[in-house]
Amino acid sequence: MDRSNVPRELFLGFIQSILRDFVRLASAFVIGTIIAALICLYYGFSIALSLFGGFIVLGIALAISIGM
Repeated sequence: MDRSNVPRELFLGFIQSILRDFVRLASAFVIGTIIAALICLYYGFSIALSLFGGFIVLGIALAISIGM
């Protein structure tokens, strides 16, 4: 292994792990918002309330990912 590539490989690994976690959390938020929007449409509530569903799912995903 060439020593000049070690910092670059560490940095790329760090960026890759951050992007992977971001995509995982963003997809959880989007899925939660879509499901909440469908529920709001079914019961006749305002679609703006569906954002709360996304934040609830995001909070649960964060709590599970950090091991609570």
